[in-house]
Amino acid sequence: MLVGGTRFPMRKTLRIVLAAGLTIILVVLYLYGANLQSRLVNTNLEKVDQSAYMRVAIGYYDAHYNWISPRVRMPLYPLMLTLLYRKGMPMEEFFARSKDFTILLSLGLLAGLYPFFRRYLALHSAANLLLITAFSVFAFRASYIQGDLPNYFLSFVGFLLLSRLLVRPSWQVGIVCGVVLGLAHLAKGSILLGLALFLGCVAIGGAITLWAALKGRPQGLSDWRSYRWLVLSAALCVILFVATISPYIINSKRAFGSYLYNVNTNYYMWIDSYEEAQSGTIAHGDRKEGGRIFLQPGEQRRPFQENLPDMPPDQIPSMQKYLREHTLVQMLDREWRGLLLMIHKHTDESYGYVKFVTLYLLMALGACILTWRSTLATVRKYPAVLVLWAGWSLAYFALCAWRAPVGNHRRYLLTQFVPFVFTAAYIIQRQGAELRPLLMRGRRLRVVSLVNWLLTALMLVDIYWNLAYRLPTVWGGN
Repeated sequence: MLVGGTRFPMRKTLRIVLAAGLTIILVVLYLYGANLQSRLVNTNLEKVDQSAYMRVAIGYYDAHYNWISPRVRMPLYPLMLTLLYRKGMPMEEFFARSKDFTILLSLGLLAGLYPFFRRYLALHSAANLLLITAFSVFAFRASYIQGDLPNYFLSFVGFLLLSRLLVRPSWQVGIVCGVVLGLAHLAKGSILLGLALFLGCVAIGGAITLWAALKGRPQGLSDWRSYRWLVLSAALCVILFVATISPYIINSKRAFGSYLYNVNTNYYMWIDSYEEAQSGTIAHGDRKEGGRIFLQPGEQRRPFQENLPDMPPDQIPSMQKYLREHTLVQMLDREWRGLLLMIHKHTDESYGYVKFVTLYLLMALGACILTWRSTLATVRKYPAVLVLWAGWSLAYFALCAWRAPVGNHRRYLLTQFVPFVFTAAYIIQRQGAELRPLLMRGRRLRVVSLVNWLLTALMLVDIYWNLAYRLPTVWGGN
């Protein structure tokens, strides 16, 4: 008993020490790689929109946060940068501070992802997914003064919470989900499509509930009691979402005449090229400041029309104008051209993440095909979740393809990297567990274990390649 009683604690302690040591090594390698990108590649604050984010932060700071931005970039990340800025600070010093801050922020966001991965995935699967995310995406984006990394994190957490609501409705999760989605909107402004898709899934759940009631076979979310909880949770989610973004959208209405005003969605989505934007709304002042949020006593606010582009109303881009002036064939052609542009951008100019997306997709599809009976049973049990998962990827992929002729940036579609690979990893783990083990030299090896070790080997090679060649040379901030 004494021997048995001493061995187990020693083995457990050894595992903890080894895990801690490996974690420290990986953190050091990540910081080393991100700093390579910072020192050797990202050396010009005027490249892409980094200086623009910095100027927005300075605008908030100088006005003591009593300021309305031009609604080109969302406020969450610039507000973080105001914590680093001091009056009169040279832009180069602010740039250096912001890069260091964003690298540390990226490390914190990765640490925040791990508990979510581990909640639904086995240790090996979760560790693989975290390291692939860290060294294939985050390390290349960590030193850039852009608001994408907080958006990647918040969008994934929101996606996960919405999925959970469809399986197990909860008013507490609904409240948290609404706040997370609100913060995601303030980080980038692209989460509205996902929220609309979720509400569509709630409607699908209502149709299924009604059908099951008519057939007399209620089960799971198809009974009225469970569905009422889903509706309540969804309502709380929407209410908290609106409450979280309300100060921002109310000021958008005051200054620009629309609660959801943003030059990207109001104008750039509805033109055919960036050159058209440059000669159109940009040249005519689409980036005017809205003025102060709080007026001084007796001060009159300008009419919001003065903050809009100085163009005749019938020439300002809008969805209605675009649909009126373009045929369905032209719109389909734009989507197709955007798709080809995206494929080129994400293959010829990838940091290495494309091979992992492809592998996860193929292995998830293979697991579903080999266990097709179980897959169909799961789909029948959770149809709304399937719609959310498939629709989430397809809808954002189509949106990025539509946007590509105007601005074909990797960072837009990379918002969906973590939700996509997580979903694939979950499917591989769930469906792969039903596959027969493989016999290798008389030993039974689970297919999921083999998949994980394959990904680990590929990931280790990729980490070396990224640190030695890609991070010191490849531009990561388009």
